[in-house]
Amino acid sequence: MTELIDKALRDSTDTRAIISGRGVLDQTGTMFTDLFGDARCILVADGNTWAVAGDRVQASLEAAGVALELSL
Repeated sequence: MTELIDKALRDSTDTRAIISGRGVLDQTGTMFTDLFGDARCILVADGNTWAVAGDRVQASLEAAGVALELSL
């Protein structure tokens, strides 16, 4: 599977990185700042997605110092 993901990232024009596994939501802020520096983030989610991941993703982004705007 990793080989397939590595190929997809090489061929992609928009996706720069992928992480998967347990606990990865808490890495969102670090990954965002690694890829986008001090850029502002617009976090978009529907009710179902927010219920599952929203609070943790928001907390991770805020902990990393990311300027954040929510669109729920």
